[in-house]
Amino acid sequence: MLTKTTACLIDDQGLAWDTASPEDAPKLRAHFEIAGSGTPRAQYGPRTSGCVWIDVGARSVRIAFNRQTVKPAALAQAEALLRNPRLMFENGTAFCVSLIDSRSADVRLTEIYVTLAQALNRMKYLSGADAVEQETIYDDRFKAKRLPIALARRTPVIARLLDTWKARRSVVEVEQALPEWRVELEDRFTLLEQLSQGRGYLIIEIGKALRIPWHAYVPRLNGAGLLGMPDARYARWASRPYDTVLATNQPRFEEVTALMFWPDNGLVERRYRRLLVPWLDTSGRHLILSVNRPLPAE
Repeated sequence: MLTKTTACLIDDQGLAWDTASPEDAPKLRAHFEIAGSGTPRAQYGPRTSGCVWIDVGARSVRIAFNRQTVKPAALAQAEALLRNPRLMFENGTAFCVSLIDSRSADVRLTEIYVTLAQALNRMKYLSGADAVEQETIYDDRFKAKRLPIALARRTPVIARLLDTWKARRSVVEVEQALPEWRVELEDRFTLLEQLSQGRGYLIIEIGKALRIPWHAYVPRLNGAGLLGMPDARYARWASRPYDTVLATNQPRFEEVTALMFWPDNGLVERRYRRLLVPWLDTSGRHLILSVNRPLPAE
């Protein structure tokens, strides 16, 4: 039976193995004819390609499988175990659905959902067990409402920023502007560079005053690809307006509500307004300056 902190492998016959159990671990190795000790997922590789891995943590649940080879018996048992009412998942638990490589068992893609039902529906769709995909699950954690730029101008520092952008015709010398932005914008901004050939965005700098629960991760974000964030689904969603802003060369102001996933914190709600300003660096780089301000709690 699953508990609140456990790792479980469900084999292609629907049998569940506790990979951390002193009793189950040697039986599991014998079952899959694996030499050695320990239970790292990579040891099993293609021998468990028909299986489902379940990892239950304090604030997250991960369901991992290979969509091409997973067996119906494993999927059915995974759903039965996770629906056990004794588990009683807390609000804010992140339900992760991961696709794994059949050779190495490495995770190739992870999607995060708010409820267990959404995660199980996605699991069944990806495995081919459900022919009808639930389109509503994709942006259920995020929503944005566009607001008039005039509303943003009511904040003096934003009005000055927009006036500067207009006067300079969106051209900026980043090395000169960054120290000014850190002070004027109270270090509550993210500066991104558009990569070539549709490869997304690179984070040039992320402000230290932004409300990121996992503070140890902030230094790793600078210089990293946007999709390298722990919640890649949020990153993809949040970056959708960037292309439009750069294509039209016009700022955008919007109000955002997002349930974001951060390691050790699960799903964290953030409500904020953000101003997106397009810039052209003197070196020819296309940049987005995203200025965030939190909204008061309701």
